[in-house]
Amino acid sequence: DVGGGMGVNLSVISLMDIKAEYHLIDRFDEYIEGTIMGKFDNSALNRFDKYKINVKSLDIIKNPVLPYEDSYFDFVTNIDVIEHLPTNPLILFKEIKRVTKKDGYFLLSSPNLFGISELMKIMKRKHPYMDFDNWIKKEYYSHFREYTLKEHIKLLELSGFHIINKFLSADSYNKKYYPGISKINYLK
Repeated sequence: DVGGGMGVNLSVISLMDIKAEYHLIDRFDEYIEGTIMGKFDNSALNRFDKYKINVKSLDIIKNPVLPYEDSYFDFVTNIDVIEHLPTNPLILFKEIKRVTKKDGYFLLSSPNLFGISELMKIMKRKHPYMDFDNWIKKEYYSHFREYTLKEHIKLLELSGFHIINKFLSADSYNKKYYPGISKINYLK
């Protein structure tokens, strides 16, 4: 799980009793008291241990080279990460493609810029990502850019992926504006 944070996504996948080797990469410096990400604590460490998640600390922005051999993984996930990157994800996606086996899969989940939640915020004259006062703070951990479905497809195709499925799901982040739209792409 590239950008897997506190391991919640891999924990859920492991509960499906899928026999696999689980790896998580994140930079972890954003998990501090007072940030939107919250404090990294022993509960995360216990989760990594309980679900046998191999963890590597890596800032994928400063060093996008994933520490794995070519064609290492059958399945790679990147769940709600790319919108937090202060740069485009093309280099990261090419690197994910490199470490994914030829017949492997890449699962991408990311908010949709044209989701109902975002459009409702704009209609209310609010910024779709974060209010200005939080944006100008020294440390910013929220969304830099959300992508449209067409943009996701273009980025992934430029990275060498072939899209085999895509779908929209209800916006789980803000039920106030339900039904918002986010998307998940399964890629090969």
